[in-house]
Amino acid sequence: MAIQGKKNLNTLYLRKIKSRVAEIRARFLYSERTPVADVAMAETTKHLTVAEARRLRYRPVTGGQRWGSNWGTAWFRLRIAVPRSMRGETVALLFDLENGEGLIFRGGEPVQGLCWSRKEYLLFEKARGGERVELYVEAGANARLGAFVERAVRMPEIAVLNHAVWDAFWDLSALADMVDPELQGLDGETVRSAVRRRYACGPDGLRAQ
Repeated sequence: MAIQGKKNLNTLYLRKIKSRVAEIRARFLYSERTPVADVAMAETTKHLTVAEARRLRYRPVTGGQRWGSNWGTAWFRLRIAVPRSMRGETVALLFDLENGEGLIFRGGEPVQGLCWSRKEYLLFEKARGGERVELYVEAGANARLGAFVERAVRMPEIAVLNHAVWDAFWDLSALADMVDPELQGLDGETVRSAVRRRYACGPDGLRAQ
């Protein structure tokens, strides 16, 4: 009975920690979220270079618009203007392809992929404010292992990355992932104590100790 009670307690601790981790990701990683005003898309079944893709006929898109076809490719053109209020900040692009896969091109060169686990791209480590950037994103509506699923457009944003919260988020995520009774990992109380020692949450949000 005592063993089962400890397992139940560990499960409760883990659920609370993961809930907090999810809240940090959703609410505190980024601030000053600003929609990308100029987003257009062109779809094709041809395999194109980015130079060829630039010559496609692009049409403006709106949130919720359906995209994707079997063996097809959607090219998104993002024209981004960084607000002057972001001067001195780390600025990132946030673009959720709804579990599709994509490749970002900047200046005609591939710079980073997008997928279910990577939905952000660092635009500027320290922005001057007022920069203008044009990106092309080659996207497929396939899921993992190639299964096709039609997607809905989720409009991209740019935002300021909070470095301190980013570091805390990955610390907490790693600790939570270490709690696995099936693998005889750390127990929930050990992780909970580590979190209490390392971080506290006050009126100003999460802070390192």
